[in-house]
Amino acid sequence: LLSTEMVKKIKALQAEKRDLLLIYTPEDEKVKATDGKIKDLTDYLAEGVSNTRKNLEIKFKNLNDKIEATRQLFIGIPNKEKVLKILNREFEIYQQSYTFLNEKKMEAEIAQAAKIAFHRIITHAQVPQKSVSPNRTVISFVAVLLGMLFSIVLIYLVHLLKGKVNDEYTVESNSLIPIAMLTPVLKSKEETENHFQQQAVQ
Repeated sequence: LLSTEMVKKIKALQAEKRDLLLIYTPEDEKVKATDGKIKDLTDYLAEGVSNTRKNLEIKFKNLNDKIEATRQLFIGIPNKEKVLKILNREFEIYQQSYTFLNEKKMEAEIAQAAKIAFHRIITHAQVPQKSVSPNRTVISFVAVLLGMLFSIVLIYLVHLLKGKVNDEYTVESNSLIPIAMLTPVLKSKEETENHFQQQAVQ
């Protein structure tokens, strides 16, 4: 903004000088005064531009220095990350070892404390006068029950497997010939004769 104002003033003075030259000669005091003002403003503007350039060069140098310093920091980051990973790994190992040793210490303290027992006998044990096992009554009852059950099963099996005719229905169901007479087991000769005589009369 300052440079723009100075340029405007220089242009205004140059226009004023042209107007003066229409009336006065270049050697006139008014024309020389205007030239002096133009020269002063031009010198001041040049000095300002020079100072601005120097400031910009200084800032540029500072920025380059900062960029270089930052770049140097980035160059060392991979090594620092590697060292950090190693330190983290060692820390985890040490932490696990500490936890393991601490647990073992607590277990040892608990085991040592468990050796000190605070027990007392409330009632003494009594030896029974009779044996608890085997129970003869139960064994005898079960043996009798199993014997009866086994006998019944055996009789039933023998009855199923024997080849004898037990009743009239069995004969009629297995034969087409009608039954003429039923004869029981006769032990004596007289019973046999009497039985057959009765059957003959019928």
